Formats: sequence, C-alpha cells, structure tokens
Amino acid sequence: AILEIKTLDAVSSAAEHVRDMLRLNRSDNMGVRDMLPALYVRLGRDQDAYDFIKWNGTTGSSRYYDWGNMDLPYLDVVDADVFESPRYLWAKGLTSVTWSTLL
Repeated sequence: AILEIKTLDAVSSAAEHVRDMLRLNRSDNMGVRDMLPALYVRLGRDQDAYDFIKWNGTTGSSRYYDWGNMDLPYLDVVDADVFESPRYLWAKGLTSVTWSTLL
C-alpha cells in the first residue's frame, strides 16, 4: 500500500520494510526478496540491487545454506562487478521479476 504513494520517501520506506522482513525471516517464504532489487533501482541504488541479486544467485541459492543459522553471512556481497558475466545466475531459478531488474 505504501507504494501507492508516489514519492521517494515512500519507496525508501518500502525498501527498509522489505529489508526488515528479510532480516526477521531470512528464508523469505513469502517472496518479498523479489521486490527489493527493483526498489533499489527506483532509489538510484543500482549497486545495492546488483549486490543483492548476486548474493541471492550465489550463496542464497545454495541448497546447503542453513537459513536458520543466524551466524552465517547474510547479504554480504558488497561492490560486486556489475559488468561480470551473469552466467552464475542462469541455472539458479531466479524469478522473472529479478531477471527484469537485472536486465
């Protein structure tokens, strides 16, 4: 509902809310992670959007990642090379929303 308000503050608030939801529920069984990269792009935070997508396409998509272990690194990709080949993402089952944000 907050995104019905067409302001930068509303988008920023929505992004913060999504981050809080992911912090509280890392496994994201509701799929809110699909919204964050697009919100970052709307805020002009392209690097944060790419870092988030890369973490989800690498560490976050590993079947061995223990979502319940709060001591494991989480969203720790910082300043990844946005010009690298996205091949590591091809077989990761990212949603069309994430792909469209990346492209």
